[in-house]
Amino acid sequence: MNERPTLIAKVSDEGGLNTSGHGIGHDFQLIIDEDPQQVYSLNSYYTADVGSYNAGSVQFVLPTLTPGRHHLSFRAWDVQNNASIQHLTFTVKPGEDPMLSNLVAVRQADRYLFRFNHNRPDVPVTVKMTVLSLMGQRCWEESTTMQAGQWQSDVLEWNLSDTKGRKVPGGVYLCRVQVTDATGGESMIAEKIQVLPQ
Repeated sequence: MNERPTLIAKVSDEGGLNTSGHGIGHDFQLIIDEDPQQVYSLNSYYTADVGSYNAGSVQFVLPTLTPGRHHLSFRAWDVQNNASIQHLTFTVKPGEDPMLSNLVAVRQADRYLFRFNHNRPDVPVTVKMTVLSLMGQRCWEESTTMQAGQWQSDVLEWNLSDTKGRKVPGGVYLCRVQVTDATGGESMIAEKIQVLPQ
């Protein structure tokens, strides 16, 4: 795990979940390393599943953790005042590279829009997007800094032009996305795209 992992807890109960915190201490609650100074109420981080009153998920970006082993305790309550507690132990490794997946390219008439999934929510990262011909010639490149919420990047856009502003010829191109975080960790993902003659 990196130094700022995200807890994702899937919760459900046949009778319904207590998402309001009604009752003393009846919040969705996270305790880090059994430390009374690291107790978090997570009710506002709960999202119900679409069309459901009794199932959903909690997503919470943990504070920066020190390298080494850590322990989480997560507690949830149902509407009948029954609690369930789950425990998780994991290891934080400093400088672990970002993980990228699901690079999606959406073709529009005069541009491509790109998104990808990553494991650096709410952390500033530098994103470099490069478009290459299948012969390896660099057609276009752009770098930006983003701090994407949750697990999906901001939208990246390419207007089908090369670095000199000329429209590229139709054909197959390779889109490469490289992400670098503040610790210097770096990962890359690539996808082929089809450009129609313009």
